[in-house]
Amino acid sequence: MSRCRNCGVEVLDDTEYCPLCRGVLDKSAEDKNFVRFNEYPDIYTGLHRFSLVKRILFFIAAVVSVITVFLNITYARKPLWSIIVVYAVFYLFFTFCRFANERHQVFTKIALTVFWGFVYMVVIDAVFGFSRWSINYVLPSAIILIDSVLVILMIVDHRDFQSYMAFEIAMIGVGIVQMILLATEVVTSTAVSEVAFLMSIILFLGTLILGGRAARTEMQRRFHF
Repeated sequence: MSRCRNCGVEVLDDTEYCPLCRGVLDKSAEDKNFVRFNEYPDIYTGLHRFSLVKRILFFIAAVVSVITVFLNITYARKPLWSIIVVYAVFYLFFTFCRFANERHQVFTKIALTVFWGFVYMVVIDAVFGFSRWSINYVLPSAIILIDSVLVILMIVDHRDFQSYMAFEIAMIGVGIVQMILLATEVVTSTAVSEVAFLMSIILFLGTLILGGRAARTEMQRRFHF
């Protein structure tokens, strides 16, 4: 048995850290010499180590960012290339944290990584004058990439394919935004944008029609109609 010097609570297992305040537990003398068998693994130690790794990586990212911004402002004020470096550093940090977290669905991790990668391309485009290559080519290419990954995942996980329909609808929504930008002449590349939008619609219709009852049930569950 252990006792937390901060909270005063007693912990009966071999956990080294208090589950409330994360402080180090004081073990009794008899508890140090007692050997336990057939216990559940101590998950708190693994979480603490992972949290420590994240804090170290975040500190490194912050230091690199501060140094980069300082050098950029001091020696080369234009263009603000430090924005690109800072974004890249934190993009890698959050990507690592995202894929190390087992609570989220694999496709959610992939989609978020692609999305923030697209935002990174927009940042680069904006820093160097915004010639619109990011929204003309990168955005529709990202839609096509995500739709392609969706097809692969639905084939692999065919018993639960309908769970990906929400992502298909989201891609149609992004495609509609792309079409609005195209109609307002913010986006000037027609072919790639139209291919991406049509691919999203065809993928959704194919899932809805070929999926039959399972697909219709998923739509009813999502939208309550």
